[in-house]
Amino acid sequence: MARLASGRTTALTTAEIVDVALRQVDEFGLDKLTMGNIAAELNVSQMALYRHFDSKGHLLRGVLERVWNEGAAVSDLPADPIEIIVTSSLSMWTAFARHPQVGVMLGATPQPSPETETYAAFIERVLIAAGFDPDDIQAPYLPIATYILGSIALLGSRVASRGTFSALSHEEVRARFLSADIGEGRQILLATVPSMTEAEAAFERGLRAMIAGLLAAQRERDGGPG
Repeated sequence: MARLASGRTTALTTAEIVDVALRQVDEFGLDKLTMGNIAAELNVSQMALYRHFDSKGHLLRGVLERVWNEGAAVSDLPADPIEIIVTSSLSMWTAFARHPQVGVMLGATPQPSPETETYAAFIERVLIAAGFDPDDIQAPYLPIATYILGSIALLGSRVASRGTFSALSHEEVRARFLSADIGEGRQILLATVPSMTEAEAAFERGLRAMIAGLLAAQRERDGGPG
């Protein structure tokens, strides 16, 4: 085993590195994350980190997989396949809402991880059970996946850009819209800066509407009742 750094009493672990990296991303943002900052917090050399992760990109994939696994871990799924889709999607959305800046990496990963492949296969089986055509499963899968991943990425982009375009906090913007004498349109303005509860509810409404619309479109193509 490698010699411990001064001040450490336990050996460095991969999970410990990911823990610190994730916390630093949450607190300071992706652009501020460096191997040097992580090593400093862990009281180890940067070389010690590279024994676990051969690059910063490799470490970021570990961070992304950590959050992805949090979202995929649903212990009590309902029996109805549509409710399975909604419940599992909400779990994924909530996990990335806790770590919003991690979500912006979803579209940038160079290759799928085993976790994402497993999750995709799970969703495909559930879509078939919900009544979608197994021979054309990409017809519902692509728009649903785009909606889910796009919603997650939007969470991250809003957090990452905070302070770039406005000096006002989220709460200050909502307070200004609530107090403004604008007549009609107040609800539309408030919808641009939803609370987390409102955003989650809107995500679920949109997902349910999309699933219902896709099922109706398939029934129409199949010549069944609308």
